[in-house]
Amino acid sequence: MYPSLFDLHCDTATALFKSRQSLKDNDLHISLKKASVFRSYRQVLAIWSDNALDDETAFQRFLAISKFLHGELAQKELGFPLLTSGRRLPERGALLSVEDARILGGSRDRLAVLYAHGVRLLTLVWHGESCIGGAHNTKAGLTPFGKQVVKDCFTFGIVPDISHASTGTAEDIFALAEAHKKPVIASHSNAFSVCSHSRNLSDRQFLKIKELGGIVGLCLCPAHLSDDPKKADVEKILEHIEHFYALGGEDTLALGCDLDGTELPGGFSSIADLVLIAEEMAKHGYSDRQIEKLFSLNAENFVRKNI
Repeated sequence: MYPSLFDLHCDTATALFKSRQSLKDNDLHISLKKASVFRSYRQVLAIWSDNALDDETAFQRFLAISKFLHGELAQKELGFPLLTSGRRLPERGALLSVEDARILGGSRDRLAVLYAHGVRLLTLVWHGESCIGGAHNTKAGLTPFGKQVVKDCFTFGIVPDISHASTGTAEDIFALAEAHKKPVIASHSNAFSVCSHSRNLSDRQFLKIKELGGIVGLCLCPAHLSDDPKKADVEKILEHIEHFYALGGEDTLALGCDLDGTELPGGFSSIADLVLIAEEMAKHGYSDRQIEKLFSLNAENFVRKNI
């Protein structure tokens, strides 16, 4: 039997907007038709701040994609509504996030705009340095504006996401979260100890997210799974799971597959193939309960408590 699925990150919203396809059925990694194999399905849809665009243009692009996405999710026949609170979670629905908060362009008022559009998770940086701070390919931490944005996130009820962050930026976010007694997440990040990509989490970072009550979404990007991306497969995915579990992460680890935002590892072509992970876990003695935690329960519990 297929498990339920609550995935923390995909780029399907932008892909749908660009191709003008429907969430119901399309040729992308994710469609509701492909996801129908799961008992229940919730998805965090990220709107990416395209790095080829300047901050202002990227903000206008966010508004356009958000409008398109709201139109899709408002179709009652889809049965896949926009979710803005974890208090009442239907069996199917979407949460909205933004990937790269540089679209705020130095304006704190724009965070209120994002919240009004339904954004409840915010990946603070993506690449290079911005008005927010430094990404994984830099040594920069949060800017003063970036620190204020994190504080404002806590006030609004938006969860900060450290995926793509530099070590300095992550440490700054952790310090602010600890001071405000709030959790943070890494929506789509793997274990640096298994694959030494700068996008991945050190053991310390994973343990800090766990300590703060956050969650981590396992990503399927081949370059983040294996130092030799051509060898990325379901067995390599299991290595990351086993490493995080060895750190006590059974209640912290979820899925944040980055579908429609990356190439997929060997054997995977769409969201329906995520069952391969469940099958591999079962082969290695993981219980149905542990599989459900990874696929849905940990994300569901986090959202119910924090959004």
